[in-house]
Amino acid sequence: MNIHALSLTKGTKLKIATKFDAKVAIPWNLFRPDLESNALREIGLNTYIPQLEVTMIFEG
Repeated sequence: MNIHALSLTKGTKLKIATKFDAKVAIPWNLFRPDLESNALREIGLNTYIPQLEVTMIFEG
């Protein structure tokens, strides 16, 4: 599924996160991930901004 993040409303992002039972949302904006993270937090999502050279492990 290819979704353009900027074209989604806050409500749509929340619906997608709820549908997939997202525990953490990772911002898609590469230039200002802090702004995207803040917007996601405003709609009630937990966020994490990846750090360089920090390994992330996803468990299902």
